[in-house]
Amino acid sequence: MLFAFLFDFFYPVAWAYLMVLLHELAHIAVAYVCGVKAERFEVLPFGITAHLSGAYIKKPIHEITIAAAGPILAACLHLRVISITLAVT
Repeated sequence: MLFAFLFDFFYPVAWAYLMVLLHELAHIAVAYVCGVKAERFEVLPFGITAHLSGAYIKKPIHEITIAAAGPILAACLHLRVISITLAVT
């Protein structure tokens, strides 16, 4: 019983953490391309946070691009999962 509970609960939480991790890594990758350093990356019990050195963002378009990178990646990954699910069924 405990085994089933752990697996029923573990995999959704692991997938959620993976999605949040990829979301934050997208912010960091785009920030790197825009010339902004990531100061630190924190994994917390209820989420993951990337801290960027915001004082060095020179152009508003860079800030918009960095902010949009995570949600765009998440949307692309969700669409990919949906397309795979529909193709399998």
